[in-house]
Amino acid sequence: MKFARFIQLSLLLLFSVSILGCEPTTAEPEHSKTSVPRIIISGLRDGQLLEQSNVTIQYGLVPAAKGNIAVLYIDNGDPQLLPELAGEYELTGLEPGVHALQIKEMSADFVDTGYFDQVNFIVQ
Repeated sequence: MKFARFIQLSLLLLFSVSILGCEPTTAEPEHSKTSVPRIIISGLRDGQLLEQSNVTIQYGLVPAAKGNIAVLYIDNGDPQLLPELAGEYELTGLEPGVHALQIKEMSADFVDTGYFDQVNFIVQ
């Protein structure tokens, strides 16, 4: 029984190490700083506790070749098209509990490009 548990833990450790080893590096080549797609959400930190049901976030998107739309999702709900690629957006009427805010980059025909940023937070 102990040997089976040892094998399970070893496989879990091996799996974890292989996933961590596959994470992309954060360093960008000097020539691609303006062409690498990225989305940044600020004004709200991951794990932040909010005492009010409203918060204003700041966001910015450096689009990919086919991406030109920023779309906001709260808790995987209905998509909300953001008016610009960068700016401020006020979230209102947030219910108490844990929430996930995600901004995704999409193409003009609403095809997900795979680039996104996500912040998880709690409303008290």
